[in-house]
Amino acid sequence: MSKPYSWTNILLATGLLVYQLSKFQDRWHSTLFKVVFVFSVLWTLYEWGNFFTRGGLSKRLFGSDELEVPPNFDDYCLKNSVSPHLKLHLSHLMDGGSPHDEELTEEQAKPGIATAEDAMALCSAFQQASDDAKSEMLPLFLQCKSQEAYQHLYKLGMPIIFETVQLWCNNGTQPKHDPIFSCLRILCGFGYTPAASFVCSLTQDAAYRDRYEWFMIFPALDLRDRDSAVFLKAFTATLPQGTAGEMFVDWANQVCIKGKLKKHPYDTSKGHTQLRQWLTQETSEPSEVARAAACALAFLGDGNTLMSIAKAHADPHVRMEAAWASIKRGNSSGVDELLALCQDWRTRGRAITYLEELNLSDRLPATLENPRERAMGEVAEWLSHPNELGSVPDTLEIIDHRTIVWPPANERLAVSLLRWTKGEDSGIAMCGSVTWCFFMQKFPQDQPLEIYAFHCQWEFDDNRLGSTKDSRGKKISIDEAKQLLLENNPNENWVPTS
Repeated sequence: MSKPYSWTNILLATGLLVYQLSKFQDRWHSTLFKVVFVFSVLWTLYEWGNFFTRGGLSKRLFGSDELEVPPNFDDYCLKNSVSPHLKLHLSHLMDGGSPHDEELTEEQAKPGIATAEDAMALCSAFQQASDDAKSEMLPLFLQCKSQEAYQHLYKLGMPIIFETVQLWCNNGTQPKHDPIFSCLRILCGFGYTPAASFVCSLTQDAAYRDRYEWFMIFPALDLRDRDSAVFLKAFTATLPQGTAGEMFVDWANQVCIKGKLKKHPYDTSKGHTQLRQWLTQETSEPSEVARAAACALAFLGDGNTLMSIAKAHADPHVRMEAAWASIKRGNSSGVDELLALCQDWRTRGRAITYLEELNLSDRLPATLENPRERAMGEVAEWLSHPNELGSVPDTLEIIDHRTIVWPPANERLAVSLLRWTKGEDSGIAMCGSVTWCFFMQKFPQDQPLEIYAFHCQWEFDDNRLGSTKDSRGKKISIDEAKQLLLENNPNENWVPTS
């Protein structure tokens, strides 16, 4: 939700005066024109005077309407129309409760901030609360449901949150739930510009710069909001370091890909130096930040030197990002490089995805239309995700491949089971419906029906996948999933196909 535009009255008053000055000679004889002209002069002087005195002129003429945080939460709620659900929720937290306590109803556990009175009550409670209670109240600042409530939270709540997070950082105190990054997210989301330099300083601070929570800070910026530009300018000038830097360049790549940012934050002399450092640093592990640095080359005004470094990188995934960036910059040589990477199962999945994204799928060789080949690439990419193995497995082989009616999808699908190894670890992943691997589950690879039944039951029961329940409208057992597979595929031979 955007903040009110403070220049509106100034522009209206000045625009009216300029218009009247352009008609001055022709219409000065009119009494009405003279009255309106005097009014526009006084209005323009008032608006500009109010701007330069930061509202001081209004205060002197009409008295102060400066908002203040109510000093006593209970008194304020008694005298004002605060939402009953919000009042009970805040009182519960101030007494040491949690929003997840069973005694709260759903409406009481998740109250919104709908009115100015609600916003004032939240600010009052937050100011009075203990540090632990403050950490529980922070999510409410993101539940703003009206412009009026937003204005009050911005004027009253942001200064309190800013002061609070500074104290927590300076004192080294850590309330429960470690709420420092929740505060930073709120300050960035509201575009509270007084906090910009402080947030940037934490991206350089050894105590905070390597925290994974930075992944939620940069996306909180609303790039349509002029105050968010203050944060972006500060980040660009200092360039976050450590994990914060890795997440900042990745975020910058994504917003540039979506066309939401005209100039990449690393398209500066300092930015080029940082990208070069990431591309040339030696590491025994696959470097996610080197991949992000190669991706950023697509958006640099002059990145030819860095492109040469990226294309010669030891990590094929970095070379793949460089090839993609090269195509985005109009260099067709990147197409051949992506096609070459499609031949290796370790890089095939992402390389095919990039070619399809770039509308170049017609360049793919016919051999890669084979679902077996696609499955190898897709599973390798899935396993290499940081949430899974974190890197490409050492080996990957198909132990079963078939086309069957898959009950959760209720259609015929090509499905595959693939055995992977990584050091001393190994497992079996499935591809064809939902690509997945149960790392803690050991399956007998000579019994594909058992493995497919396990995945089938999981897909039916996992609501996140959007799968339907069976016709009885309830969860099913693995034995029932096996029976569904047998019934839907009566002539299937379940001996491993390898």
